[in-house]
Amino acid sequence: MNRKQALVDALKEGLSSSWQRAALSALDDAEVVYDGSGSLNDGPVDEWLSIYRIRLKHCQENGIQAIGLAEFVQNLEQRMPNDMVRGEPFDGPTTHIAAFWDAAGNLVGCVTILGWSPERGQENLDRALGKR
Repeated sequence: MNRKQALVDALKEGLSSSWQRAALSALDDAEVVYDGSGSLNDGPVDEWLSIYRIRLKHCQENGIQAIGLAEFVQNLEQRMPNDMVRGEPFDGPTTHIAAFWDAAGNLVGCVTILGWSPERGQENLDRALGKR
């Protein structure tokens, strides 16, 4: 089974929240595909939390709609600091999805950003690094 289908199946299992529906809707787009570049890695929960708390704050302060980000952070906060989580990116022309899985292969969270573009991503990175 391909990674995109695995994510769709996992999202359908517990289809009860807005972040799951948003991710499924975005994944309906044939142009949204798994980005096997490995830009997301494996790591312990405490590392993911340190990164994604900052990203959540950045998104809130800059009006970036990152559907499922707050729920992902909340889910991480309920886990043990050394539990391992793996991230997988899925990208389309205007959509970015990051799916996160625990060591047992269970979906931990899924963050969907609509209206994404490489230029916007670079702008956000520059702002975070104090270049703008």
